Amino acid sequence: MEIRINSIKKIILLIVVTVSMILLGTNKVEAASFSITSGISTTTVGKSYTITISAKGLTGRFNISHSSNVSVNVSSVWVENGVADSTIKVTTKKEGTATVTISPDSTGITDVNTEELVSISSKTDTVTVKSEASSNSSSSNSTSSSSGENTQAPSFTTVNETVYATSSVNVRSSYSTSSSVIGSLNKGDSVTRIGKGSNGWSKVKYNNKTAYISSSYLSTEKPEESNEKNLKSLTIDGDYKLTPEFDKNVTEYTLSVGSDVESIKINAKAVDNNAKVEIKGNDKLLMGENTVEIKVTAEDGTVRTYKINVTRGEETVSADFGLSELSVERIYFNSKF
Repeated sequence: MEIRINSIKKIILLIVVTVSMILLGTNKVEAASFSITSGISTTTVGKSYTITISAKGLTGRFNISHSSNVSVNVSSVWVENGVADSTIKVTTKKEGTATVTISPDSTGITDVNTEELVSISSKTDTVTVKSEASSNSSSSNSTSSSSGENTQAPSFTTVNETVYATSSVNVRSSYSTSSSVIGSLNKGDSVTRIGKGSNGWSKVKYNNKTAYISSSYLSTEKPEESNEKNLKSLTIDGDYKLTPEFDKNVTEYTLSVGSDVESIKINAKAVDNNAKVEIKGNDKLLMGENTVEIKVTAEDGTVRTYKINVTRGEETVSADFGLSELSVERIYFNSKF
């Protein structure tokens, strides 16, 4: 009888343990986590890449900061239960180490499972940005023999697509930087690509001829053009000062010059180096009022015009047109002239 009771107790204990394990497994909650990645370690100047946020079980705003050699399309993203509301696109501007840091906003990040604020550390993605020259050099070294000569011609996959220059780039007669330059493309210019080379070069149609361009400078998507059309500085050579004092948001100024001044030298620099600055009306100044125009054309073609109303002083004419002296030989006047 005692043995039977012990057996029953063991069975009951086993059932309790089994049920507890089932309940624990059912109620198991996966812990929240946060990480970021771009999926690349190196890229070249002018290229873009995206950073993916993995914020499992989290909700809140994350702020974005970055190094000076890249630009990012957004300054912050909102994450709702792990899903970000925006794609983070990074565009490289110059060589160096590109860093993008994503940090939790000061308002706090919530764990959706516990509905409590949690402490999240910032994450930084790092990518090495190289120039086309160094990239081509690495490609060349990997396909060269010990004597430095390319031992194998690259293979080209046939394609037929429109591609755009991501920055200014040379068009060459062959698939090497040592080949002759037969033309060039500016940022946004398009050509038809007819082949993609295994050595990082593209075969294109250029002025009805077959030519070659480094693939790192080409994209199937037309690059975004800047609409920045403000002046960074505006000065006049000599001891001249504009009224009011220069401000990039102020487009009209006045200036007075002497009557002997026929022209003025204007120094105008745009905020964006890709913008074009054109100055008209600063030569052959007329007496009185003149209008000088400084036209800034942004990369996307939009224009902002600054004006300087220049007043050139008129020459003064004396109102005294009488004689200064009068005398007649051997004749004396009764009163002094």
